[in-house]
Amino acid sequence: MFPIITSKKQKEFEKYCIRNNITSDESKCNVPCICGYYGRACRQTNDEANRMICLDCSLQIFVSTVETIIEICDEKEKIGISHLYDSDILDIQSKLKKECVIDVECSYIENVLNYLIESDS
Repeated sequence: MFPIITSKKQKEFEKYCIRNNITSDESKCNVPCICGYYGRACRQTNDEANRMICLDCSLQIFVSTVETIIEICDEKEKIGISHLYDSDILDIQSKLKKECVIDVECSYIENVLNYLIESDS
C-alpha cells in the first residue's frame, strides 16, 4: 500500500517538480521544501511512507503513481503491447485508488507518464 521512499525516487520527484514549475510553490506541491514535512529529505527514506503525514504527501503520491505505471507497463510488455491506451490510464487510476488509497486525476497520471517517457529518452 505504501511505497518505499529512496533518495533516487526523491530526486526523480524533484526533477518532476522542476519540470512542472512547482518547486517553489508549496501550495501546488503540497509538501514543504519539496518533500518531507520535517525538512528537505523525506523522513521515511528507505522505509515505507506509512505515517499519517505521508497520506497526502505529493512525494508519496508521485512514487506510488510511478510504481503503478511501471507495473502496468511491465504487464503489457509481457503480452507484447508496447504502449498504453486510455483504458490503461483508467486501470492505473483504479489500481491507485484500490491498492494505495490515492485518488488522482487521469491528467496527473498522463503527466507523470509523459515525464517518465521523456526522462527515459
